[in-house]
Amino acid sequence: MKKIIERYKNLIWVWTLICISGVAVNMMGIKGLIKDGDIRERESTIYLFASDHHKSDDKIWPFVKFIENVDLFQTYATHNYDHTEFNGVFYGFDISEFFMYMGLLAVFLFYKAYIVTPKVKVTSI
Repeated sequence: MKKIIERYKNLIWVWTLICISGVAVNMMGIKGLIKDGDIRERESTIYLFASDHHKSDDKIWPFVKFIENVDLFQTYATHNYDHTEFNGVFYGFDISEFFMYMGLLAVFLFYKAYIVTPKVKVTSI
C-alpha cells in the first residue's frame, strides 16, 4: 500500500485539496461574487465559488446546474427581468459529496494496491 500511495501522491493531494475546498466554500458561505448583474438590465450574475441559492435538484456535484436561468415572473409579474446566473465551480458541493469522493479515492487506492497489483509467486529452486 505504501508504494501505491507514493505512486499516486500527487493525485491524492490534488483530489483532497479539491474536496476540502469544495466543502469549505459551501460550509463557510464563500460566494466569490465576480459580477452582480443588474436584473433591470438583464445582466448575468457570476459567482466564482458558490452561489447563495440552494440546490434545486438532487443531483450530485458535478452534475448540478452551473448555469441557471432565473425566472423573476413571480416577483415582478413580467419576464423583462429574467437573467442568467453562473452558480460557481463548487455549487452544491456539500458534506455528503465530500465523504463520497474521499471514499471513492480510498476505494481506488485499495483497488490499485490489492486487486490490480500482480501477486508475487514464490517458486522453489
